[in-house]
Amino acid sequence: MTYSSRETVGRILTVFLKLSREGCEADVTRVAEEALVSKELASEILRELSLKSPSNPRIEAALWALELGVDPEKVARLLDWREFEQAAAEAFKRAGYEVVRDLRFKTRGRRYQIDLLAYRRGIILLIDCKHWSKPPTPSEEEVIVEGQERRLKALAEALKEVGGDLETLLIPLVLTLYKPSRLEFGGHVFAPISKLRGLLEYLESSYFTLRHESVKIPRRLSLGTLLERLKTRED
Repeated sequence: MTYSSRETVGRILTVFLKLSREGCEADVTRVAEEALVSKELASEILRELSLKSPSNPRIEAALWALELGVDPEKVARLLDWREFEQAAAEAFKRAGYEVVRDLRFKTRGRRYQIDLLAYRRGIILLIDCKHWSKPPTPSEEEVIVEGQERRLKALAEALKEVGGDLETLLIPLVLTLYKPSRLEFGGHVFAPISKLRGLLEYLESSYFTLRHESVKIPRRLSLGTLLERLKTRED
């Protein structure tokens, strides 16, 4: 690729997100005009977006913009909460995780919902996606952690009923668009989606210092099949 700078590409992606959210046609001429770049460069970036993700170029544009260092608050304003969850799911898939969105399950007569569940052998991440453009207050962080704690304990209890032989860690994670004021709160990790690669390395090497639950699950089941068993036990 021949484009000149991360800042220039980020500007093109931001304009694309803005125009497509407003329902306007993000054609090459208009993108080039608003991003203050040549039509050739705008065409190259839009063609790259289309090749990478023909079905949903907005998600690809958001992930690419974050990787290039575009202000997460700016990206937040250009995505709705569903698109943020989609972007997060895609980012985990690219990192080698199986992902399930909007998991709903019941244990002890109470229903629970988890935005994303990401699984790679030995680790299941319970991900709460926060589509906020700025960090929450300390009291809001406490409420978030309390909710994660309830979901963590409930899922651990439900999976123990399913049983298995593969030792697996359940780790709660709050994924945001903003840069959080702190990385941890009571052992619960808060992290921006733009730092996902480093975050996963940290989680996989430092899990023993973080809040987690240990369960055993069937060794050869996919995440989808495991969750089907989880739901079957409710009947």
